[in-house]
Amino acid sequence: MRLVIAALIAAAVGEATIRVIKVTDRGFVPKVLEARAGDFLEFHFVKGLHSVVQTSLENTCSFLPGGFASGPMFTPMERSMNSMVFQVPVTNNEPIWFYNGSMNRCHEDGHVGVVNPPASNSHENFRESALGQTSTESVIERKGGELVPMFE
Repeated sequence: MRLVIAALIAAAVGEATIRVIKVTDRGFVPKVLEARAGDFLEFHFVKGLHSVVQTSLENTCSFLPGGFASGPMFTPMERSMNSMVFQVPVTNNEPIWFYNGSMNRCHEDGHVGVVNPPASNSHENFRESALGQTSTESVIERKGGELVPMFE
């Protein structure tokens, strides 16, 4: 709830933007985006089982200690979108690498995304690294962010 209040206050004074990222069966939409310190990433989960986990460029498909993880998010097939979203504050302007930690989607399907990618490492390089891994680390416990109701 604190993140929601902070986002509303910051948005009211023009300091923050909520960056929406859909977590789908085909990957993240968008896969690449820009955000600045003070913004919020808001992950929306479509039907099925998904999760979002922060990683590093060096250890693709593995949880970044101290990073964020939504935990498993199940959306029934009769719903197009989960009623809860996972919000993560952006604390600096550095790259934020993330993957879908459900059902081996990182290393088998290359479901990865990046905020503020450096010029020298494209999303496609990151995806190729993910596809070269032998496993996807799934994180059960929610960390580094907050589940909040989705307002339509």
